This record gives sequence, C-alpha cells and structure tokens, in this order.
Amino acid sequence: MPSTAHPMSMLAVAALVACSNPPVATQHAADTSAFGSALDGLGLRPAKDAAPDALAGDATPVSAQDALPEPVEGGDVAADDDATGAADTALPDAGDAATADAAPGPEDSPPAAEVQAADSGTALDGAAAEASETKAEVAGDIKAEIASDAKSDAPADSQGDASADAKADAAPDAKPPCSAANCNGPGQLCQQGVCATDCRLPGAQPCQAPAVCDVGSEHPGQCVDPAKGCVVSSPSEGCALATGVIVQCGPGTVCDADPGQCIAALPCAGVACAAGQCWGVDCPCERPPAPCEPPPLGQPGDKGTLNDPVFAKCGTLSSCDGGIVDLDFDGQCGAWGATCISGPDYVRHLSPWGEVKQYTGITNLNMGEVAALQGMGGVFGSADSQVAFTYTCCATCGCISTPSSQQGVAWVDQKSGALPNKIPANTVTSGSGPFGNGALDAGPQGLTWGLDLVLYAGNVGKNGDYHAVDLGGAQKSVVATFASRVVAACPFDSARLAVALDNGEVWFAPVLGKATKPKLIIKLPKTPTSIARDPWHGRLYAQLSDNTVVSLAPDGTDLQQLATAGAKGRIAMGPGGWLYHVPAYYGSTGPIVRWALPKKYGKAN
Repeated sequence: MPSTAHPMSMLAVAALVACSNPPVATQHAADTSAFGSALDGLGLRPAKDAAPDALAGDATPVSAQDALPEPVEGGDVAADDDATGAADTALPDAGDAATADAAPGPEDSPPAAEVQAADSGTALDGAAAEASETKAEVAGDIKAEIASDAKSDAPADSQGDASADAKADAAPDAKPPCSAANCNGPGQLCQQGVCATDCRLPGAQPCQAPAVCDVGSEHPGQCVDPAKGCVVSSPSEGCALATGVIVQCGPGTVCDADPGQCIAALPCAGVACAAGQCWGVDCPCERPPAPCEPPPLGQPGDKGTLNDPVFAKCGTLSSCDGGIVDLDFDGQCGAWGATCISGPDYVRHLSPWGEVKQYTGITNLNMGEVAALQGMGGVFGSADSQVAFTYTCCATCGCISTPSSQQGVAWVDQKSGALPNKIPANTVTSGSGPFGNGALDAGPQGLTWGLDLVLYAGNVGKNGDYHAVDLGGAQKSVVATFASRVVAACPFDSARLAVALDNGEVWFAPVLGKATKPKLIIKLPKTPTSIARDPWHGRLYAQLSDNTVVSLAPDGTDLQQLATAGAKGRIAMGPGGWLYHVPAYYGSTGPIVRWALPKKYGKAN
C-alpha cells in the first residue's frame, strides 16, 4: 500500500554507492533490460536528466576525495605544554636594569657654568673646584666598572650579547609533529599536520563506549552519547565487493550484498568513501519540509477534503454499502483511493485544492489496493503521476473468467480514463485475513512502487509469490516466494522491499535484479493489514488486525504502539510527516484520520 517510485517500466535505477580501496563512490544500475521497452511504448520513461530527490536514501555519488571534511577551523587540536610561550614578552636582563639605575650619565656631572664660577673665587674656591672635578672622575669610573661587570656576568654562549639571551627566552619551543602519541583522543586523527576530530575518517581513533560515531547534522564526525539528542549512527559492517575486497560500511550506511556496496541508510541521503571505509552524508536531524500540501483532512461531510463523501464514500451515488478501502498520495500530494462497493468500483483522485475525479472500473470486479508514484526515491515532489491498483475477486463474488475481467494488477490511464487490467491472474487467490472479509482478503496484495521505480505485487499467480510487474509490457518476474500469503508491502531502501504475510511475519525482499535471498525482519503479534516506512526517519509502521497501529526500528527491534484505529483499515504515508488511516469502508465506519510523526531524529514511536 504505501508506495513510491516510477511508472510502467522495470528501470531499476538504484543509486547504490560502492566503496573500494581507492577513495571513490560509484553508482550501480540493476540489469532490467528485459523490461526496457515498456516505458517507451507508453511514453512513461523518466527524463534522463531527472535528479534523485534529496531524501531518496541513495544520492548521486560524490567523490570520496571531495567528501573528506576539512579540519574544523579552531577545532580540536592537541594541547601543547609550551603553547603559552608565545605570549611571553622579551624583557631586559636584571643586569641591564641595574646598570640603568646605578650608572649616572653625563647629565649627572655638575654643569660647566658652575665650575667656571668657582674659578673666580679665592683659594678655597679653587680647592672646591678641584674636589668637584675629582667627584666627576670617580663617578665615571664607577659607571665603567658596573658596565664591565654586567658584560662579564653574561652566559658564555651569548657571545657577550645580553639582548640575544632575552630573545631566546621570548621564543616558544617548537611543537612536536602530530602523531598517535599526542593525537589519541576518541575520534581524533592527524589531518594535514593538525590533530583533528572526525571519527568518520579512516585512521581515526575509535569512540569510547557508550559514545558512538555520529554522522547526523548536529555533530557530524563527533563521538557522542547515543542518548543525547539526534544521533545518527550504526555499527560498521564488512561488505564484500564483487572483486572480493572487503570494505567497511560505517555509520549511516548499510551493505547491499548484491553486488556488494555500501548504500545510504535513512535519514542519510548519500554515501562518502575513502580507503575502503564508507559513511553516510546529508543526514538531517530535522524533518525536511514537505514540497507540497495534501488535501485538507476535514470532518465527515466537509466538501473538498479527504472526508468528503464524494471522495471517501459513495461518490456521486445516492447511497452505497462501502467506499474507498485504500489510500495513497502521489508526487504532487494528490490523494488516490480505490473503492469496494456493490456494482462497479472506482479509482478516485482528490487534488490538493479539493477537486474530485473518478475513474470507473471494468465489469463488476472489486478493487483492493492503490499505489501512486511519489517520485524518484520514494519522496514527494515528483512531476510524474502514475497510479496502479488491484482488481480483486473471491469465490462467491461473481468473477467473470475472461483475460480482461478477472483479478489482477491494473493501471490508471489518466488520459483516456480507462482502467485496463494489465496483469490478469489466471488463478483466483484468497485468504482468511487480515480483514476477515472475503471481498477484501482476495486477489493480489502487497502492491507498491519500489525505490527503483518498479511496481511490485504479491499473490499474482498463487498465494505467496511476489512479482515485479511491468504494466506497459504486461510482463512479470518473480523476485521472492514466501510460504504464506502476501498481505502488504512498502519500499524499504534501494535494494529491498518490506513484505508482510498473513502469518504476521515481515520480510525483506530483494528488488528486481538482485540475487539476495529474503530475510525475516520480525513476526508481529497480529496479521498486518498494511505497512509503511517513513521516508525520512526510517521507522516502519503497521496496522494490525486488532486495529492497533505499531512502529518498529528498521532492524525489527523497538516495537511500540503508536495508536489504536477506530476500525479495520489501511495506513498510508503522507507528505509532511503524517501517517493516515482509512477505514476499509466495506462494513466499517468512521472518518479518515492521521497522526503526526516525529519531526526530530531520535528515538521515535
């Protein structure tokens, strides 16, 4: 149900960033040549210059050399015991100071005018003049002797120059070169001759528990306690490249085992690599603003809102026994719903400004899930509008067994208004849950667009199969087979999908072109009706058959209850961090509601 990606082709444009010993990041495209002609026939091939959205989880590769952070100006530098030496000011030696105070200069001798006046006096005056002259000679001798003593007291290596000694005292000691001996704190390394802190880089000292290496936008490259605020981190894991070389997928990345490369893990949008080590980049701690506004929620009966009966219930009919049973949003934030009511069923579109458009299904087939393309990488803001849905039928639902009129995967042709069944199923598939309703627990389920722009659906040929489907070329290819019926799915990352089964299990399934095997994430306490993944935060959400709505961490841990829905239904991820719930309006009542999801990265519910 919650969905993403691009139209009728099997272009697996997975921007997966590989890392090898040379510091590079490269992009990988899955081999989907068997499906290459589908978009051309429908005119649905994405523009070649279309850039992935910033929240795609796999950004355009960045040169690892360019990605190396520069040392932070005024950042962490190794302490130097002699660093204060530069602040010392050169002062004269004590001997120089004594000389200045004790040795009288020429101005200390009696003025010549006074001596001449004494000469004009008596013999006593002459004696006085002689005494004065003797005093001047003694003073000169004292001054010369003090200067000589000061010179002889100077250190031998000063070569008699006291000022050189003063200059030597003023110069600080040379700093030792940056090395592991003086740059050994958590996350530190020598970079361009300076001790800097960036735990992401090769050669950095490991963080000391409980601190972890953070790649989030609040303190990237720092060793941070994971309990403090926004911390984006993950343990490093080895990842074998096709060449056999092992690279380390560090914080903010995960290993894509086929073909062997590190890809971004939410909330990171890209990967940087150097010397066989990779880490996540562009990892925002705050939820980015929505690029567009969805239709208003409204109250039951409010025209032009999600709770407008023309969209959610009977449409233009005066009365009915149902309404939409699934909800999704497209790249322009328009809402799409698929109905399950008596008589013909409908796919409906509600624009952000409140206009409802209705498309009529074929014969008397019911509808199940609807999946709208949200754009490259599964985020909102795409200019493309492609919508798929499922036709369903049960053993007592009066299905007409013709190739064009039976359960299957169908396409909304928005130009002609037709709803052709592109992948009809030769066998009617059904189950006993999660809804406990024969009409709702039938046909293909687990409909979603992957982040590789490919459409996927389960139970197409038999219960438990999971296919990549090309609506344009009317082709399908099995990507996984499960032991139980598929009931829901959503995109997880560029290499995997999350697929829920009617026994409560949630699995990772590979996208088209991957040879990796499915992997169990968690067994939920009840059967999910639907699952969704927050395209920024990364947590998984599920509505269970007992009407509880739960969330869990991407690795299947930290299961928490978010809310209790008023009725059985399905959830959908909407723009701006809202999780929507639509009752399955076939025997259920109640309005469409929504819950706000966390706006800041961290432990979430």
